[in-house]
Amino acid sequence: MHFENFSKIIPSFGPIFQGEWKTGHVERNRRIYDFELVYFAKGTTKVIFPDKIFLCQAGSTILIPPNVVHCSIALDNVERWCIHFDWFSDCRGPRDLKTVFVYTDTNIKFEPDLCASAPGNLEFPLFQNGTEVCFPFIRRYFATEANECNHLIRQGLLLQILGLFLLESEDEATHRKNNILILKVKERIDEEYLSHDFRIADLAAEMQVTPNHISRIFRTEIGCSITEYMMRKRFSFAKKQLRETGLSIGQIAESCGFSDLNYFCRFFRKQAGVSPGSYRKK
Repeated sequence: MHFENFSKIIPSFGPIFQGEWKTGHVERNRRIYDFELVYFAKGTTKVIFPDKIFLCQAGSTILIPPNVVHCSIALDNVERWCIHFDWFSDCRGPRDLKTVFVYTDTNIKFEPDLCASAPGNLEFPLFQNGTEVCFPFIRRYFATEANECNHLIRQGLLLQILGLFLLESEDEATHRKNNILILKVKERIDEEYLSHDFRIADLAAEMQVTPNHISRIFRTEIGCSITEYMMRKRFSFAKKQLRETGLSIGQIAESCGFSDLNYFCRFFRKQAGVSPGSYRKK
């Protein structure tokens, strides 16, 4: 994950909250001036934004940005740990107005110009499941008294929390990207596995990745190499041709992408335990 202005990130602290909601609690719609990182230690919460709904279960974390209307609904008994902060110590809202959020059903005017700014190349809100690794640092952050002596300790803890959370987000983003790539690769192989001219290098070039990368993630996600996957499909197609057509063994070998009949027969016997001719007679 690439950050713009990464070297300039020096977060400052906002309020912290830790508490429970009973089943059925519905939060009032609100906007916040800074960022709020919420770790869910217990229960299930639905967090609603204008264009997205997140189902937050125990062990998940959500990072809520400024100036976005949202609310939360407790689907059962929920325990939340909330940390307000900004990235660049530039949020004027909490300092100037003595509050970090404004409910939309009040007459209090929300001032967008007072909101904290965000690092570039991040799309908010950010959500992650399985972020229990952050929780020990969150507990320490809450336990560390907010005073001048502890300023650097709290800032270090906050940076560790954010770093671990964003690392999980990066891993998840990479996983999603790989999933999309695998689906595209598999689709192309399913179309071209009978071709005599199929080459992994050509497929990698088409997908704008290296052959090593495409081969590695294919094996990781599918459980076999690209070549093994293609040969399995060719074997299945060959059996179908032998059962359902009157084509000669040579014609079937050719249709399955084998230019060498002897190699096709050896391959088929290794897979089926019998020759193509014997398989056809069964």
